[in-house]
Amino acid sequence: MPNNLEQLFTRKRSEPYGLLRQLNLPEDEDRSLQSAARELKTALREGIHEVNKSGNLPFKLATPLFVIQGSQAYGTLNNVDKPGQSLDIDMGMYLPFSNLGDGEAGRTATKIYHEIVDRILEQHIRTHRHGKWRMPTPDKRKPTCARVILDSKTHIDIPLYAYPDDGKEHIRSSVAAASLIFNEDSREFISFGASPDFMAEAKFLTDNVEPTVIHLAHKDEGWLASDSIALRNWVLAEFDRLGPVIRPICRYIKAWREEVWPSGGGPSSIFLLAQAIQIYPEDTEGMTHCEILKYVVDRLPQSLDEAVNVPCPTPDNPEATEDLRARISDENLLAYRNSFEILKRKFMLAKVVAKTEANDKLIELFGSRIPNAPDLIVTEGTIDRQGKSIVKPLYATPKSTSG
Repeated sequence: MPNNLEQLFTRKRSEPYGLLRQLNLPEDEDRSLQSAARELKTALREGIHEVNKSGNLPFKLATPLFVIQGSQAYGTLNNVDKPGQSLDIDMGMYLPFSNLGDGEAGRTATKIYHEIVDRILEQHIRTHRHGKWRMPTPDKRKPTCARVILDSKTHIDIPLYAYPDDGKEHIRSSVAAASLIFNEDSREFISFGASPDFMAEAKFLTDNVEPTVIHLAHKDEGWLASDSIALRNWVLAEFDRLGPVIRPICRYIKAWREEVWPSGGGPSSIFLLAQAIQIYPEDTEGMTHCEILKYVVDRLPQSLDEAVNVPCPTPDNPEATEDLRARISDENLLAYRNSFEILKRKFMLAKVVAKTEANDKLIELFGSRIPNAPDLIVTEGTIDRQGKSIVKPLYATPKSTSG
């Protein structure tokens, strides 16, 4: 008889808690991370106001827009489990090109953009967070974003973007406009702890700026076409289409990656997410988390034989896509395939071996956040202590608790 492993993944109301709950950030850490993002957002807006007052630039800067991106926006952010691992949120900063020389003299404009942001953040940290927060030394800074390190495991990355505004008031009223359009469409974002204003500003950009014209500010290479908003909107739309359990499935697979590659490396989060979306079952009615996870895991190795596409629109082709496999060397693709095969084989064995061995195999795959509690494993078709037949439950995690 196959083992029902569901409780080891989804148990949330009493200890020992299942993997999904163990992947969540503690509430105080989540609040602190969100508060830090809002603090940096305020500091940058106020700092830009001061830059405008100084008159040191030949142009005035608009109030920037900020959009939470990546795992935090998708509801797939996992807490870290091992020393040396880190978690972060990406908070994209968006300014209109007209504030940055209309995108001309690209390398000069992007360097100025980075210098302004770095100076504002450094001043804020010196004044308000001295000895607590820090920025990397100049030689360790990324060419596409500013990073603020909050503590030994947490940082906030601020990628810098620009978009054309067609001279429309230099989008100076964009923040006020964004605050008026927050509505029910934002509910899924709030459930992951982010404030309504972030969602409103993302919606403003989505409604008013073509994703094909957004560019990333590279400190050395100038303006690079970016799919940041298009990718974010695609992931959220796919998650809405596939239903609430897609988020936990992505988080389980990321937990496995963090166990296999504890020091970093392995498939990127967006690669695993795109794979899961691509091979996720269309009809999940009556399926448990573990049944859906097994369905996806069984297909991970062969999914590398097909394109793993995400949106990558261009002005000439708004429907263009990028095959994420192209970013990965042949050597790493082979390593990923081998690791996927091991995951598939061991997860299959956990379904059929004795309970203690099954539990050990899951801990080996997903780490110590899987509870060591073989009694939570039910052999399907057996009888419980009250003489009732064990019936396989449907456990669909709602959005508010899956992310």
